[in-house]
Amino acid sequence: MALGAIVSLLWRPRYAGWANCLGCAALALPDPLMAVGAPLPVVMGAVAVAAGGLSIASIAWQTAIQQHIPAAQQGRVAAHAGIAEICLAPVGYLLVAPVTGAIGVRATLTGCGILLAVANLAPLLSRDVRRLRLHPPDPQNTEQMSSPSQQKAENTADQVKTPTGASPGRPGGPPRDE
Repeated sequence: MALGAIVSLLWRPRYAGWANCLGCAALALPDPLMAVGAPLPVVMGAVAVAAGGLSIASIAWQTAIQQHIPAAQQGRVAAHAGIAEICLAPVGYLLVAPVTGAIGVRATLTGCGILLAVANLAPLLSRDVRRLRLHPPDPQNTEQMSSPSQQKAENTADQVKTPTGASPGRPGGPPRDE
């Protein structure tokens, strides 16, 4: 996931829908590779790509929420999205054992890979998803967008006074004779 975060620092996607769907679709890579008996380093590489894709998708999604949803509604939207992301996991946990018993491990892994790919790419069929743009950063607004904790720290730093008899360069000590 760290790889995806680093990529997100260096590359800003133009379209959140594409970045989110393609990033999440990378989660489909490891299962079919395990199904065909790929060597462990190949599967590990696929897992790293999937984790990086998930990180890129998550960052694009969170950015889209911040840019397109009013601040007062962002928490509610994020909560609904979070519930939607995890609500089917228990169903999957209940189904995986009987399905694996019925069709085998390889077929189950292949099916899971296909299901992940289709489920994550299907939203791209919507024109609204494909066109969901991320706004480029505005260098003039960057300074104004500091967090409340940064603003508080800056205000506190501005209010610090030098004690009597201390020089600004040496807090707490007598002024130097130079």
